[in-house]
Amino acid sequence: MHGREHRRVFRGAGPVPHRHPLRPLQPDGTPCSDGNACTVGDSCASGACTAGSALSCDDGDLCTDDFCDPNSGCVFGPVPCWSIAGTATVTGLGGIVVDPAPPRFATTLVLRPDGTYRLPSTGITDCGPEIPDEVGTYRRGRRRRLILTPSNLDQIDAAGTTCIGYPLTVRSYRTVVTPSRSGLRLHGTSTLAARLEILGQSIPFHAVAVFKGTRGP
Repeated sequence: MHGREHRRVFRGAGPVPHRHPLRPLQPDGTPCSDGNACTVGDSCASGACTAGSALSCDDGDLCTDDFCDPNSGCVFGPVPCWSIAGTATVTGLGGIVVDPAPPRFATTLVLRPDGTYRLPSTGITDCGPEIPDEVGTYRRGRRRRLILTPSNLDQIDAAGTTCIGYPLTVRSYRTVVTPSRSGLRLHGTSTLAARLEILGQSIPFHAVAVFKGTRGP
């Protein structure tokens, strides 16, 4: 029929519409997926799927860079790292050895291709996990040497003050590492000059950590 919408009619069924009926709105809080693999706990709110909290991709491994891909989820990319071990010596005025001075330490050194690094505690103090990892940048020197410069000494100062119980100020800190020609081994030295304020007296001390390491897988 001209000028009228043509509909197919079935006996006892009435007209059949061309469109599917709208789905009823889900109650708020109903689990859903927003299509982003980097969110968890997505839920319905006012008829729309809202993103939940961010997915944590921290695998606890210093030798991986962890990030999230919205399509596939967590990605763990390997980064260059070395298992290092060595000794740390702390001396005060007159060359007196300060007690306690852990004789040996073992940790992981991460040297990223972008010129940044991460170095957990080398055992100069017995504060353990209270001292934050040393992070910063490195530059290339002569004879394959890498000069490490920390960027978070203020945080280390604050954590050391809390741990030791007296104000700690780091005056200078430097780490130099030398990789082997193959890049599978390295050796290095960290030197620290600092002072403690104890009962109104400034007590300087020095620390030296010497270590060797092997490249991780």
